[in-house]
Amino acid sequence: MGLATVSSPASSAITIHGRTLSLPIEVRDSKSVFATFAVSAAAARRLFSQTAVRLAEILPGRTLVSISAVEHVDNDLGPYNEVVIAFPVTIGPREHWPLIGPVTEFASGRGCMYMHQMPVTTAFACAAGREIWGLPKMLADVSIDDQGDRRVVTLTVDGVHALTLSGPRGGRMHFRAAAVDVVAIRDGRAWKTTCTSSAEGVSIRLAGTMLTLGPHPIGVELAALGLPKRALASGWVEHMTARFQAPSLLDS
Repeated sequence: MGLATVSSPASSAITIHGRTLSLPIEVRDSKSVFATFAVSAAAARRLFSQTAVRLAEILPGRTLVSISAVEHVDNDLGPYNEVVIAFPVTIGPREHWPLIGPVTEFASGRGCMYMHQMPVTTAFACAAGREIWGLPKMLADVSIDDQGDRRVVTLTVDGVHALTLSGPRGGRMHFRAAAVDVVAIRDGRAWKTTCTSSAEGVSIRLAGTMLTLGPHPIGVELAALGLPKRALASGWVEHMTARFQAPSLLDS
């Protein structure tokens, strides 16, 4: 199935599973624990096509992979839990200098986050993500266990353990609304969606978050990147709001 047809991002409506949604889609409250790791760029490139987008390197031969475990408390798609595995990319097939190239591309609006895996806990969120934005949503079990001041999130797909991510809750930083583009590749075509988000109760640290991997193919993919290992950065978001616009097709 291709992406649903939308016209104006400001006023378009789309029907998913008999329910009509209006774009942009609003996230009014979500919480997340996250970790970002430096990994082999060569290993990461093998995971997705480099045609419409190209993996960004922070150092020669090194890139980033971000793993987030999100609790969507209140949004237009209803409450659900989600795990997001993403990589920084730049638009277009041309080569870029490590570090300087990606920084320049993100500053100019050509830098994006490629959404690689996005397991979710409800069929509606899965269908909406796939049909509206072409995102790689799949149904899975994403369980949340708050243990004192720590959150432990376990991803299980088809009864097989994929990963467990845990980290301390709580933070005092806040970030004003800012836009970031996310990219999904579906049926060989790349789609870009602009997301504007703000966050409160944020903490960012070098240590404290723990990742364990299971035998599911998602865990195996991450292990092939050299995980688990110490995170380059990790943290917590107590309250995030976001707005997702309609997607646009990128030229390959």
